[in-house]
Amino acid sequence: MIQSVRIQNFRGHTDTTIPLERFTLLVGENGVGKTSAMEAMHLLPQMIGTNPSALFVSSHAVDRLVRSGSVGGLAVLFDGVDDGREWQLGLAMRAHEKTSSVMEACVEWRVGEKVGKVAAPGPKFDDLFGIIREVPRIVMRSREAMFLRLDASVLARPERTEEERPRLDERGGGLANVIATMLLQDRPRFERLLAAASAVIPSLRDIQVRRVPVDRRIERLMIVDGQSVIVPELTKVIADQVELRFDGTEWLPADAASEGTLLTLGLLTVLHQERVPKVVYIDDIDRGLHPYAQEKFIAQLRAVQAAVGDVQIVATTHSPYLVDAFEPEEVVVLARDKDRVVHARRLSDHPNKKPLEVLRTGEFWGAEGEAWVVP
Repeated sequence: MIQSVRIQNFRGHTDTTIPLERFTLLVGENGVGKTSAMEAMHLLPQMIGTNPSALFVSSHAVDRLVRSGSVGGLAVLFDGVDDGREWQLGLAMRAHEKTSSVMEACVEWRVGEKVGKVAAPGPKFDDLFGIIREVPRIVMRSREAMFLRLDASVLARPERTEEERPRLDERGGGLANVIATMLLQDRPRFERLLAAASAVIPSLRDIQVRRVPVDRRIERLMIVDGQSVIVPELTKVIADQVELRFDGTEWLPADAASEGTLLTLGLLTVLHQERVPKVVYIDDIDRGLHPYAQEKFIAQLRAVQAAVGDVQIVATTHSPYLVDAFEPEEVVVLARDKDRVVHARRLSDHPNKKPLEVLRTGEFWGAEGEAWVVP
């Protein structure tokens, strides 16, 4: 489990240390750096799972990730403990002064007394993709992370897959395929998912997957006047489509459901699928949820954590109703000082804890705000 992360010179963060629990909420004003903190935490897992040079392009070019006006490069340092052993894992990188390319990158780790380091200069940055796997498994398994940016329209669309074990992607693509696989191969898992979703959405009665024809655009190679030409063409394919049944309704296609229903179903499916990420980052976890459903939602996520055993969740919210479902030590408040430097402290570190004897966590946060975080 990650116990803390230190973020240096990443976007709006100069030097921010964020303590983490198994379930942590990041709260604070808009633009204070909650989402960018999770982006920084997710940076190393993305490097492991893709071609590094392909990752740092456009808005994610290193010179755009490095905090404006900072001296040196960006760095992200994790501290954690797994199987009773303490570990550290750090990533540092620097952009070329005249281009947006990576000038150099370095990954360091420590497990107990054992230490290691992997470094790559800019021209050989892709080499880091291969040799980074030398990092001890005890450290790397906790970096199997997913940053969810669920989109209701993506969750609702019919999907076709050739994968034997489909998984949801970060936007919710593949929901129909994952649920179809549960229905066919692991009915008890599906029943647990349905029970969890119904606990948050009481009017939900059942979920099914129907096979439907959809249009798919393909590219066909044709020879025209002796020249090879690629011609786009529409064809019909059979795909999976999620359907939902509520109190007093017949089966409805997923795109007829509310955004909150689809986002809830998507997140719960991520945590009920066969291979659950070790760390899940969720931006605006309360999006689309009625205030009275928010605590029920968190209760279901905690139940999944208890069943899976080692999944860790980091999320952001602006809802005091949702914060009520957390202990003060699970809520990390972010705030900026007059120099725009970000500070982070647990709500349990508030100098006056007496109001917590009568106020719920969300009420306490709403009453105290964020100013106390700044030294």
